Formats: sequence, C-alpha cells, structure tokens
Amino acid sequence: MSVSIDRDRRVATVRLTGTLQATDIKDAFSAMVAHPDFEPGFNSLWDLRGASAARLDFEALRDVVRAAAFKKDARGSGKVAVVVAHDVDYGVSRIYEMLASGLPTVVNVFRRLEEAEAWFQTPLTEI
Repeated sequence: MSVSIDRDRRVATVRLTGTLQATDIKDAFSAMVAHPDFEPGFNSLWDLRGASAARLDFEALRDVVRAAAFKKDARGSGKVAVVVAHDVDYGVSRIYEMLASGLPTVVNVFRRLEEAEAWFQTPLTEI
C-alpha cells in the first residue's frame, strides 16, 4: 500500500496490490485520512490496477462502506475514482459504488487512469 497527496491538485492517491481483503482497504482509508497533508474534501484516486478485488464479497464491501461512514467527517466530501484493470474488479468496484451512494463522496469506477484524472476536472454539479 502507498498513499501520496498532491496538495496543489487536492488529490490523494492510494495504490493497493495483491489480493484485497476488507481490512486492506480500511487500513488504506485510515492511512489516507491520517496523512499529514490530507484535508477533508480532497478527491481520492484508488489505483487498484495491481490488485484483485475478486475475493471481496457483498458483506466485505458493506464493511468497507461502514468504515468509511464512521470516518466521514475526516474524509469530507469530494470525488473517489477507482481505477481497475480487470472485468471482475470493475464489477466488484461498481457494487462498492452503489453501496457507497449514501456517503458524502461521489464514487466512479474507471478502467483507465486518464479517464479518472479527467473526471476530477468535472464539477460535481455536472455529475
């Protein structure tokens, strides 16, 4: 796991690799919001291209959403772009997107990093 913050662009980038479990994502989320350069409301880019979400079931995804809801004040609003490389990861991430619809963030799943980066430039009012 790696977390980097671009304060100028107001983007936190989280990179995960390997076969993911809910604890991996929750730990990465905690590391992101605890990063000294992170501010509530930053957009976040979750780069999962080197990871597999295939073992995350519905309950694991709900657990991740509950953890995000618990820290919603530290996270704030903003956009969450999830970038994946494989079809199964896209499907699992779309389920997360649906489950996270009640959070103060807007989640979108992408297959290309460039598309996610471009989406950050779109005002929330246009989404």
